Amino acid sequence: MVTLANFIQADSFWNAAIAQIVVTKNYEIQLIPVMGHQVIRLGDAKDLDDKMNRLLRFYQQGIHSLPWEKYDELDVRFKRQIICRNLKGLDLTEDPYDEKARPLCENNNLNKKTSESVCTC
Repeated sequence: MVTLANFIQADSFWNAAIAQIVVTKNYEIQLIPVMGHQVIRLGDAKDLDDKMNRLLRFYQQGIHSLPWEKYDELDVRFKRQIICRNLKGLDLTEDPYDEKARPLCENNNLNKKTSESVCTC
């Protein structure tokens, strides 16, 4: 936890972007951003640099490729991907892909049945 807090405090973007760090009863770390309503599932602090760099790239480049305001959860626990989940079952019928974001999210897969989208980073 101290490693994560120091990481966030040392980076001007993350220091401004993260409002709260939560540790669940299962000892999973979650981040609550200042803007937006998504919960960021970090898992543990292992590979913290990689997880935060993927998340930063997603915020800078990939976020325009998805109707991100409809997603409740951004999951960076798994290597080389960010999983965006719509936990409230909102309608995702619009095309979530944008030509500008394809270089980052080239292998996106939108599963409307589970309301989950995967961005490979």
